[in-house]
Amino acid sequence: MRLTGDEAKEALDIIEEVKRKTDRKVAGEEAFQQLLLWGIIWFVFPMWVFLKPQPYWVPLLLFPFGGVITTIIARSKRHAVNNPSNPKGAVLWWVLFMVIGLLAFIVQPETMEQCYSFGCISAMLVFMVIGIYSDLFFLYLGVAVTSFVLLGLYVFTPLFWPWMAFFGGGSLLIAAVYLKYFRK
Repeated sequence: MRLTGDEAKEALDIIEEVKRKTDRKVAGEEAFQQLLLWGIIWFVFPMWVFLKPQPYWVPLLLFPFGGVITTIIARSKRHAVNNPSNPKGAVLWWVLFMVIGLLAFIVQPETMEQCYSFGCISAMLVFMVIGIYSDLFFLYLGVAVTSFVLLGLYVFTPLFWPWMAFFGGGSLLIAAVYLKYFRK
């Protein structure tokens, strides 16, 4: 059986669509783990601060713990942005973290709310870069969470910590569930 040019093009288009959907599903599965981890951390930390249980330093341990788990998850995957064989990915991360560090030095947040907001917005900058680099979903998520952070910091100041738990951590948890169970 011989295929005409149109039939061959149609078959290639079908293959390309299946590849795109498969890549998107795999990326969603991998992002689910990260979003779930950081959604929990971003929910627990602000609620802990809001409820003020002793000792105050305990929730700070969540962040290095999350960093170690994130590194383990990322190393087990082979993404273009974290693959050691891709020097552009390594340069991207170094530049991002250097700029974030420089901004922290320049801005010098003073209150705990400002420090936490700066950290959240910095993380969302990374999400937005990932979104531009690979999947627009993360760009939109980064913009949405950044907006929630700014609203909590400047509009809902008295409720900042519970606001951040539900709209910061909650947004990441909802995004994780969406990617795992509802995204096609």
